[in-house]
Amino acid sequence: ELVGGVGVEMPELALNAARVLAKLSLDGEVQRRIESDSRHTPALLRALIAHCPASDRCHTPLLIRLCFVLANLTAASPPSRAAVAAAAPHLLRLLAFHTAALVDAIAAAAVQAEARGEGSGGEEVLEPILAPDVSKGDLAASNPEHVRPADASNPERGRRANAAGTARSAVADKPGRRSFGGGGGTTDGAGGGGGGGGVAAVADVLIKLIRLIAHLAMGLAEGAAIAAAPESASLLRLLSALPLEPTLVGDAPPLCIEELQLNALSAVTNLTFYTAGGGSALLGAPGATGSLPQGTNGGGVGVGCAGGGAAIGDVWSCHQRALCGLLAQALTHPNAEAAAEAARALGNISRLPPARLTLCELLADEALLILLEHPSAQVCRASCGALINLSSDPRCLSRLGSLSAVPRVAAATLRLLDAANAAALADGDGGATPSTDRAEEALSRSADEAADGAEAEAAAVLAAKTLCNLLSSRPVDAADTVEGQGAALDEPLRRAVLRAAAAAAAEKNAARWRDESSRAEWPQVAALLTQLATVCASAPRTAAMHSVAVGDK
Repeated sequence: ELVGGVGVEMPELALNAARVLAKLSLDGEVQRRIESDSRHTPALLRALIAHCPASDRCHTPLLIRLCFVLANLTAASPPSRAAVAAAAPHLLRLLAFHTAALVDAIAAAAVQAEARGEGSGGEEVLEPILAPDVSKGDLAASNPEHVRPADASNPERGRRANAAGTARSAVADKPGRRSFGGGGGTTDGAGGGGGGGGVAAVADVLIKLIRLIAHLAMGLAEGAAIAAAPESASLLRLLSALPLEPTLVGDAPPLCIEELQLNALSAVTNLTFYTAGGGSALLGAPGATGSLPQGTNGGGVGVGCAGGGAAIGDVWSCHQRALCGLLAQALTHPNAEAAAEAARALGNISRLPPARLTLCELLADEALLILLEHPSAQVCRASCGALINLSSDPRCLSRLGSLSAVPRVAAATLRLLDAANAAALADGDGGATPSTDRAEEALSRSADEAADGAEAEAAAVLAAKTLCNLLSSRPVDAADTVEGQGAALDEPLRRAVLRAAAAAAAEKNAARWRDESSRAEWPQVAALLTQLATVCASAPRTAAMHSVAVGDK
């Protein structure tokens, strides 16, 4: 009431009250009490709109804390998202304004560094990467959906950890949309950036603002509206302005840049869920009027169109190439969570036939295959979410074949099945009851191990589905009688796949898997994989063995 009541006329009072509320809103019970009274959220929004216009008059300390509070409320609460959605147009205007401010601040910092003789420190400057023209052929999408989102995570001082209180169940059946709790920086929502208009100060505002927008995008109605808004394309401009790897940018430390990248990628993941409907400003969909970002980021990724501009009819493809290029580069991010977010977003985008061709032209398919060797099951799962879409497209198969996709996906499937089965057996073995003084630590460790096991299970199923697609499909330019993709699966690896499929299907293993969806899907996937691995021993195959691509429903 202080924030949205008398605080509307007294900004300093509103700020002090918001500081306290930001600390309290980390507690689940406080979140429930705020949500239970229909007056509270509108009061916060009144203060935000009154004191935080999309201009230089914005009260940024108050904006930071109000966004922090509202993001905590909307992380796992559909009613809170619906209540805050009324302010979405204003939040998007703030996004566009502060993104422009950040780009200006980064440019000013670069000029100052050059004047001091700091320059680039002798580092190699990469040439801009512009995607070639994309064929607009009519491709049949065998897999219309992306992998289910992973569990919620919490950005705190540049690190991401599982956050209690963010409900997977609220978004588990909504492919490619993610929630992340917590807020980074201090417990009242303020980050470590300095004051004024430096890079750190603007980045701190965007970290909190983008987190809130990403949470709103988890709601179907709210997300579709945000994805269609021209201002959401500011995320493209933001990502293009940031260096490929976290580093000191002006007065913003690497951890600040990393957290901003993570939040921006998470927001892109949530918004690209809505690309298939044709209303995405991120991809320049018809009706979107946002301008294309121009220039390159610190790593040299071209985000404009070749020739410096595009006709109205080319806006979609220009945005598509720009976003695919930025996300393909983000696959190499040193932070595993950032790489996973980029792969999830590509999984959403790869539902679109032209995007699948673009990803192959940008060599994103090779990067996704490399990520299958990542020690994190979360990264492997996200990579498979994109690869399963690419492998369902006959026009991508020749390219995947040249990259030895079959043995690489098979090896990843074996490794993930081993991890899933090991976790299942460990759950069954039980163990001694921990002593009282170590019970909390043991429970926390057990929860982390369970989450890792569930992630490995889901990743194993997706990897097996991708392998099924590869083994059952043939390139679009293949002759009537071709040597199937299964010929790339040598005999030792083929036998290993058969043994692993049988072992994982055994009751003592898959029946103990924690992830309910993976447990339900695996028998069918294992049966198909066993059939295909058996048949591929009799290659060459004929055209009668057509694609039976497996989608992630």
